[in-house]
Amino acid sequence: VKAGINLADQSSDADGAPETSMKIGAIGGVGFTAGLSDMFGIRAEMLFSQKGTKWTTNEVESELSLNYIEIPITAVLTLPGAGVKPHFFAGPAFGFKMGDSKVSVDGKEVTGSLADDPYQTMDIGLVIGAGINFPMGANALGIDARYNLGLTGIMDDKDGTINVATVKNNVISIMLSYTLNLSQR
Repeated sequence: VKAGINLADQSSDADGAPETSMKIGAIGGVGFTAGLSDMFGIRAEMLFSQKGTKWTTNEVESELSLNYIEIPITAVLTLPGAGVKPHFFAGPAFGFKMGDSKVSVDGKEVTGSLADDPYQTMDIGLVIGAGINFPMGANALGIDARYNLGLTGIMDDKDGTINVATVKNNVISIMLSYTLNLSQR
């Protein structure tokens, strides 16, 4: 079980794209690691992840919020030894957008219909991260940090006005976890 914070932003090399800054959001969920050996394993997680970005245009502050159910599937390398266990992981993450995107301008939410929502329902990224687990009997308390690099464009060009292939989610996540060691039970 894990929970933490996202520092989310979007990248775009489209002409005229506004300068963006990180938006803070929540991340949390559950995961399972299947050990292939003492050092290697495959981890599958199901996480709720808040993404988006902030930007300012003509002194007007705006914020975009996108909620995803994200499924990272990563290869995990755990360094050997007794006690504290550092680990490294990498692999794809598949995000499924939940509901409409939400935009606020100067703190007031702007509403629209699902038909007007320009964001794709699928977001594919590459997760790279590291963490450390502290033993607590057979279980462990851990912390990990990860970077989710967006690989696919997340906007749908409904009216042909933007090069949507260039808008991608990029997220830094920091999470605390509590791991149950089911192989010891």
